[in-house]
Amino acid sequence: MSDVIAVRATSDGFPRDAGGGFARRSRILAKGEFLYRPGDALRAIYLVLDGAFKTASTGFDGVERIVGFHLPGEIIGLDGWSELRQRCMAIALADACVCQLSIDQFMWTVLGQKGMREWTRRIIGNCTRNEIEHLEMLGRRQPAARIALFLHELMLRSQHRVEAGACITLPMTREDIACFLSLAPETVSRGFKRLQTMGVISVDHRRIEIRDATKLQSFARSWHQPSMRRRRVA
Repeated sequence: MSDVIAVRATSDGFPRDAGGGFARRSRILAKGEFLYRPGDALRAIYLVLDGAFKTASTGFDGVERIVGFHLPGEIIGLDGWSELRQRCMAIALADACVCQLSIDQFMWTVLGQKGMREWTRRIIGNCTRNEIEHLEMLGRRQPAARIALFLHELMLRSQHRVEAGACITLPMTREDIACFLSLAPETVSRGFKRLQTMGVISVDHRRIEIRDATKLQSFARSWHQPSMRRRRVA
C-alpha cells in the first residue's frame, strides 16, 4: 500500500523527505511491472527513488522502440505533458520505487518555491540533454563508439566519476541496449568484447569496470573509431 509522505526543496534544489512541502505518494513496483501505458491519462509525474526503468513505444509495425532509460533521481512522465496522456510505456527493469508527484500539487509548489523552480529547470534540462546524447549515440558509425558513449553517459548519470576502477552494474539487458542504440544484440555483444579486448573496460555479465578512462572518453567523443588492424608497411 502506498504511503503519503512529504518533500521539500533543499539548498541544492533536490527534493528530500521533510516535514513540509508538497504531498507525494510512494509506489513500489516489481521487475517487469508497468508504471504506466500509452494512452493513460497524465495525472502525475514520477521521480525514481530506487531501481531503474525503461520507456518505450510500439510502432505501427509492432516493433518496440526504447526511448530512454531512467535512473534514481530522474523524472519519468514528461512525454505526456503536451496531450495530457502518456505516449510511451514505462517498465521497471528491476524492483523499483518511485515518488508519485501530483501534477496540480507539483505545479503549485513549483510556482510558489524558488528552490523547486530551480530543481524543475535542472530536471527538464537533464531530460533534454539525455535526448541529445541519444541522438549523438545513434550518429556514431561504429557500434563500439555508440556503446562507449552509452557507458560514459550512464556512468555520469549514475553519479559515478568516469575514471579507472569505476564500476557500474547495468540494469538493462543487452537486448534493451541493442534496441536503444539501433543495433543487433549480437553486435552489442561484439562491441563490448572489442572494448574489453582493447583494455577500455572489463565485463563480467552486467558488471562493467572502466580500465582506461582516457580511451573510453576518446571513443565516446570521437566520430571515428580507431582500427584494431595494423597497417601494412610497404
